[in-house]
Amino acid sequence: MSHAVNISTSMTDIELTAAQFVKLGWTLKHNAKCRTYPSDPRKDEEFPTVAVNPNANGYDVGLMVKNGTVEMVADYSFEKSIEQQCGKGMYRILEGYTLDMTIPGIVGQGLSYEVEEVDGELVVTCR
Repeated sequence: MSHAVNISTSMTDIELTAAQFVKLGWTLKHNAKCRTYPSDPRKDEEFPTVAVNPNANGYDVGLMVKNGTVEMVADYSFEKSIEQQCGKGMYRILEGYTLDMTIPGIVGQGLSYEVEEVDGELVVTCR
């Protein structure tokens, strides 16, 4: 069994959040419904942005702004983790968002930067 769950985030830019899904191979629809479990009571709800899961059997993620922050809505199975349902790399959504918010400030100060992964974490070095 599964049901739609709202996930509150600290992200404030819905376009930048949606772009992170695209980087993971998802596509976007606007003013659309999510693919969800057929008996989900929220299956007819429309979202400003829907990240379309590339897995044909996976469920999509609806994106909306609520109280100034991005909220993700998706149907998560009780038996599966978010990554099992949505695919590997979901943790990269916040990681990519943070980088995309930070890098313009670095460049705006006339600095160069390098991003590398060290022990599973991203390290940004500015010069």
